[in-house]
Formats: sequence, structure tokens, C-alpha cells
Amino acid sequence: MANTAIKGGDVAKAKTQFTKFTSLWPTVEPIVKAKAGANYEPIANGIETVKTAMSAATPDKTKAGEGLTKAITAMNALLAKK
Repeated sequence: MANTAIKGGDVAKAKTQFTKFTSLWPTVEPIVKAKAGANYEPIANGIETVKTAMSAATPDKTKAGEGLTKAITAMNALLAKK
């Protein structure tokens, strides 16, 4: 959802959606890390990129989009292994 909002230029909605995600991340991160192997670093780095981009005084939607794409691509690769 945050990715769709970013692509549509709705930074406020993307920020809200990403905040929801980050509230859940500490619970699922250990599971993702254990299962992801080499895919974990791109996921974590992508999330950090989004956090940094969204927390700026003026959110950087380009950087946020890049971070989301990186994280989503790595998560999709992880899910494809199942």
C-alpha cells in the first residue's frame, strides 16, 4: 500500500502506511531474518532507506520508492523460495 501511495504521489498516505508497517516490523523481523538468508540485507536496507526518506522534514518520495522497491523485490524473492 505504501508503494502504491508513493507512486501516486500521496506522501501522507505512504507515511501512514509505512508507520503501520514499522510498528509490526520488530515482531516479524526475527522471523524474516532467520528465513531470508542473503535476502535479509536488501530487505533491511530498503526499510532503512524508506525510514530515512520518510522522516525528513520534506519526505523524499524518490528515495522512499527506491527503498520500497528494494525491500519488496527481496521479500518477493524470499516468498518465491517457498
